[in-house]
Amino acid sequence: MDTKIFMYTGKGGVGKSSISSATAILSAKRKKTILISIDPAHSLSDIFDIKIGGEITEVSDNLSVIEFDGLKILEEKFPDIKNTLADKFRKIDFSKLTYTSSLDMPFIVNILSLIKILDIYEQGIYENIIVDCPASAATFAYLKYPEMLSWYLEKFFGVGKGIIRTLRPISKYKYKINLPDKESLDKVEIVYQRLLKLEKILKDSSIATVRLVGLCEKMVIEESKRDLAYLNLFDFNIDGFFVNRLLEDDESEFIKRRIEIQEKNLGEIAKIFYNIPIYKIKLMKKDMKSIDDLRDFADKLGVYEDLLTIKALESSHTYEKNGLGYLLKIRVDDVEDVEVSKTNSDINIRLNSVSRIISLPNLLIDTYIKSYELKDGFLIIYLEKSGELI
Repeated sequence: MDTKIFMYTGKGGVGKSSISSATAILSAKRKKTILISIDPAHSLSDIFDIKIGGEITEVSDNLSVIEFDGLKILEEKFPDIKNTLADKFRKIDFSKLTYTSSLDMPFIVNILSLIKILDIYEQGIYENIIVDCPASAATFAYLKYPEMLSWYLEKFFGVGKGIIRTLRPISKYKYKINLPDKESLDKVEIVYQRLLKLEKILKDSSIATVRLVGLCEKMVIEESKRDLAYLNLFDFNIDGFFVNRLLEDDESEFIKRRIEIQEKNLGEIAKIFYNIPIYKIKLMKKDMKSIDDLRDFADKLGVYEDLLTIKALESSHTYEKNGLGYLLKIRVDDVEDVEVSKTNSDINIRLNSVSRIISLPNLLIDTYIKSYELKDGFLIIYLEKSGELI
């Protein structure tokens, strides 16, 4: 089955849960669909007006819904985690450790939630998977984990795994240190391989895409602009910006004035999101209190016939030959605070408070950074080899 994944994110309170739910309603008219909430502040039960929890619940024909409960997922997986820790640290007593302990850390829950999404994808039951993500900052925490951990574990398993297995008998005999055994290493490697697979899927623009939801307000637009830059930096396909709760013409002077500001901001949005589809959604005149209200909202969204088609955009970073070297071009759009450095085969990039490491292809490992600049929405890094042509 050709399963697609649509992820919706944006600043808190902009209506991403309503829009992702409406997208799921539209999808279910033609395809078997599951709507997954990974937002800790779950709201799907309120939107569908039925109790939805950590088990898959069928809410209508072709449409199932689930809200991931991070603590429940951790509780289910905790015995394996505790056993692995016990293998690694044999001198520490983990017998009294419970899933509500200090191990209940966001990054562990996030990783387990991501792997659970991968499990559902691999089952091949659903043609469309719609993911209601948490607010932007938390979404980046989720989306960074596959690449970040894969990078660290690639370094570890590329060299360190063999060394640890070689040194383990020596360390135990000579230094009385118990290094991780084969079973522990294999458990970590399974997570590593699952994250690698998930990363490949989420960055495949024929399978998955990210969609931003925002409002036609200056502060929200600024945050959405940063979201776009960060998602581009991590090479995710972004194929839509949803401008939610747009005002319609009204006789009152207040609304007319607000619409003038709205039109000005829409012009700004058109400039920022010039290369991706922009979906304009009018303010609903009633609260969504039932699935019937949600269907009404979905009908309004349904005027966009391409909503359930992934639009593959050009890669966010490319290499270009340039005289003595290459240009590494990364789409970052409107960003001012940037730092770039190189460590061995890795380019280290920081945009504001977000960092990324891009591993260079073998051809460019021996290069150095001659300079870098922000130009026309791109971070351009000039790479050269000393004294010779590349």
